[in-house]
Amino acid sequence: MEDFHILMDDLGNLLDITLIPDKHGACVLNFNDEIKVQIEPDVAGHSLILAAEIGEIPAGKFRENLLANGLKYNSHTPRIGTFAYLLRKNLLVFFYTFELEGLQADLIAATLPPFVERALQWKQDVAKGVLPVVESEGKQTNPSIFDLKK
Repeated sequence: MEDFHILMDDLGNLLDITLIPDKHGACVLNFNDEIKVQIEPDVAGHSLILAAEIGEIPAGKFRENLLANGLKYNSHTPRIGTFAYLLRKNLLVFFYTFELEGLQADLIAATLPPFVERALQWKQDVAKGVLPVVESEGKQTNPSIFDLKK
């Protein structure tokens, strides 16, 4: 876990802040009190996870459509993050995983702005009860069999 502490020191230097992991081994970055990004190693210590809470989703058609949009977003490659739904907390989250071995702080620093931008947009849309627009961040995906019309 010492590698994680060194990585957080290096990232803190790049971001010009002090990052001190808590007792659970995680750091939280607060972006203008609008969104928080938690940075922590996975339990096995092989990956580094960036995670942001998008918000609670009320039951009903909006939840169905929002989760469908999340799945559509997750189908795009490349993408900067993945949406997941935590049933136990009724919470939509956005996360990104890095391979911890050989990871440099500059890669995390370069990934944070687009990650935060995407998470913040979805968080704002969900708070307004609006479905976020799903756009590809990279090349267009090839047509799927599910795209066929009768």
